[in-house]
Amino acid sequence: MSQVRPRQIWSPHPAEARNSALGQFAKRQGFGIDEYDALWSWSVSRPAEYWSEVWKYAGLQGSTGKGGLTSAEDMATVRFFDDGEVNVAENLLASPGGRVAVIEAGVEGVRRSWTFAELRQHVESVAEWLRSSGVGPGDVVAAVLPNRVEAVVSFLACTAVGAVWTACASELSGDAILDRIGQVEPKILFVCYEYFYNGKKFEFKEVADRLVAALQTLQAVVVVGRDTDVQLKASDGCNVEHLRYCTVAERAGHFEWKRFAFNSPALIMYTSGTTGKPKAMVHSGGGVLLKLTSEHAFHVGAGEGDVMFWYSNIGWMMFLWLAFALVRGTAIVLYEDAAIPNGADGPDLGTLWRIAEAAGVTVMGVSPSYISAMADGGYSPKDSHKLGRLHTILAAGAPVSAEQFEWIHSNVSALARFSPISGGTELMSAFVGGSPLHSVRAGEMSCRCLGMAVNVFDEHGVPVVGRKGELVCTEPFPSMPLTFVGANGNARYRAAYFEHFPKVWTHGDLAELTISGGIVIYGRSDTTLNPGGVRIGTAEIYRPLADIGAVEAAVVFGRPVKNTEEIVLCVKLSDGRHLDKELAAEIRAALRKKASPRHVPHAIYQVDAVPLTHNGKPIEAAAKAAATSADISRFTALCNPECLGQFSNLREADAL
Repeated sequence: MSQVRPRQIWSPHPAEARNSALGQFAKRQGFGIDEYDALWSWSVSRPAEYWSEVWKYAGLQGSTGKGGLTSAEDMATVRFFDDGEVNVAENLLASPGGRVAVIEAGVEGVRRSWTFAELRQHVESVAEWLRSSGVGPGDVVAAVLPNRVEAVVSFLACTAVGAVWTACASELSGDAILDRIGQVEPKILFVCYEYFYNGKKFEFKEVADRLVAALQTLQAVVVVGRDTDVQLKASDGCNVEHLRYCTVAERAGHFEWKRFAFNSPALIMYTSGTTGKPKAMVHSGGGVLLKLTSEHAFHVGAGEGDVMFWYSNIGWMMFLWLAFALVRGTAIVLYEDAAIPNGADGPDLGTLWRIAEAAGVTVMGVSPSYISAMADGGYSPKDSHKLGRLHTILAAGAPVSAEQFEWIHSNVSALARFSPISGGTELMSAFVGGSPLHSVRAGEMSCRCLGMAVNVFDEHGVPVVGRKGELVCTEPFPSMPLTFVGANGNARYRAAYFEHFPKVWTHGDLAELTISGGIVIYGRSDTTLNPGGVRIGTAEIYRPLADIGAVEAAVVFGRPVKNTEEIVLCVKLSDGRHLDKELAAEIRAALRKKASPRHVPHAIYQVDAVPLTHNGKPIEAAAKAAATSADISRFTALCNPECLGQFSNLREADAL
């Protein structure tokens, strides 16, 4: 157990803490701003009371019914407010009409904005068309679109009529899209015929036609596009009706708002597919709305007048996480293109920050890989952009190193709170993060989220502090999945999260509750390294490598040998660099000094690329499977599956 407390890099001003939504909520419940631990304990020991108070504080529209939780034999089947009623879209569109709701941007900068009134008008028109087309509760509406306002409208219109929304990013391959929405039998498809990436236009009609032909349950296709001259003729033999989005969104007519059961299905999300075919998870509208209302209000600190920007595609949960910020009266920024597009002078590290400056962003979300790219490229946003409105910077997608905390503090803003979050698609939200009441220590998330009974268990199911263990949640929360799509969905759901420790959600992250009261995530449990019986999170390897300029990307995995395993590190090097004995020695020395001798790899290989998801995460399981001649056909969600061939050819003689 380490006794070293990490460096504090930010602390809240007492007056701002008291005036924050969390400070006000705490006072309302009888707690001071320095009593978060007691507030958290109350929220997880009396969940029905806590979530009812969130509903009241936020002024959500609808009803909780008689309130409380349903009794159940296990955590997986507990339901909140089972006789309550809510309409997700009604709540997300409740702000005064004159306020800005959505800002759309591309590589050229901010394109245009929509007020809540304009957004509501489009949503009502599309919702009325959906209803007139026979779409209602239980029906699935799919979207395969770029990150534009039409994606938000399709989501809100779908939930407005009580249907179930699901989505894939347009940059996915046709096979990857069908692996996902092919499971869920959509009735309506919103699709594009083109999208933009790196400032270039990519045609998508051929893929769109393939989707329509393969999805036998489709009744209509709504085509979204900037090119109004595009032909809507479907492929030969297709009898599915095709309409332009503008025709649907500009329909005149009156939409009658209705409310639906709190726990009725509203979203289908997909696991990453990094260890097999993506699993389709069903989420309730009421549960996700309530959890993200708590998260945005109390942990992000978003409210009226805020502008939130998080680079995402519509298939990642962060797209919906961002969209749900509308419930707080917060404007959201949608950006369609690469995070680091190629400019005239090479990779443009400033694109997202130019948009943030132009849009007046107050809450910004970034990924650890983007932070690394800026640091490696010597790009300091605070030197190039006016970011004075920025009060909160968030991060997700992978563990964030202490060095990255320090880099944000020094190169983006020393005044803004840097507050990484960690959770997952499975809960559509975060387990742990920060808050306006907490100081920020480099390398740690500050707190367990309200209403989330998070703990860390050792291998015997005993809670531990200051030691690595399994991240668990011991009490139910509203945004748990309802089930998995497909045969034996309930059983597969239980097997995924409730078998490791009976009746307890085991998330699959290697984590630590620190002696300073924070939380550190070390990586996925299923990719944890175990040389000599010592558990090592993959993030513990990647963090020291971030300081070695020659290493552009890396993936690490354990290779079985006799009764243990040895650590294998594969590195992609910057242009012109080659792995030699000197660089290998530098890598090993850095890991020995900044981690421990146990972190030093047995073998280091140079590769041309490492397997990545579309969100930039290295996929250790794919590299290991290829290197050990295991089946790699299940890794369908890689953005670069062609790179796996080189891992199949790793030879001991080539290692350093």
